[in-house]
Amino acid sequence: MLQGGAVVSESHDPPDSVFVIEAGWAINSVVTRSGRRQIVDFLLPGDWAWPGIYCGQGASVIATLTPAEIRRVRVQDLAEHLRRNQRLQAAWCFGTILGHLLLVDRLVALGCRSGRERTLYLFWELIRRLDFVGLGEPRPTLPLSRAVIGDALGMTDRHVSRVVKWAEGEGLIRTRRQRIEVVDRARLHEAVGGDAFSVGLMEQIDGGGVAEATLLPVACGVCGLCGMSAAARA
Repeated sequence: MLQGGAVVSESHDPPDSVFVIEAGWAINSVVTRSGRRQIVDFLLPGDWAWPGIYCGQGASVIATLTPAEIRRVRVQDLAEHLRRNQRLQAAWCFGTILGHLLLVDRLVALGCRSGRERTLYLFWELIRRLDFVGLGEPRPTLPLSRAVIGDALGMTDRHVSRVVKWAEGEGLIRTRRQRIEVVDRARLHEAVGGDAFSVGLMEQIDGGGVAEATLLPVACGVCGLCGMSAAARA
């Protein structure tokens, strides 16, 4: 078990393995040459990450956000498992598609949403991701400090503090020791103003609206890790 704040991988590590989050939370971030940090992804149980994938303009770092269990899997071993297990292929493909949609949603949020809207959407996205992997709760607690929220959304500590204080005053959340407790999920969803692409996909999967067989050919051109084409799978 790694403690919170432990560095799992940096950009100079060889890209011969992937990291699978088995328990706890981690973050994938870029530290620019000026020393500023941009969190590019929150890694929840069941998520995976490549080391050094974001390293063009600074150091890429995967680090734990809470105490976490993280397994390192060699790419060769993962590829062999993918060739043999179609359900694992589907899960991998879903992760690839979802990761792309999460990035799209965040770009849209940065360009089209206010700081308040971006913050509430981040809370909702993380809640729905926890729901999807069976870790949802009626009043979920998110291990997000103001600094972490700011580094994820490109907001100053002062701006984040104003938004968090407003959300507390509205009865949406409660802050406890650098954690965000969501006390009214229904009103938070209403305040977000509807689901984005990534949350919509998760709800379709949950409801049986998208089958594994549909995910495989869609993501094949994006991944290709297991060496099989969509035609070969058919």
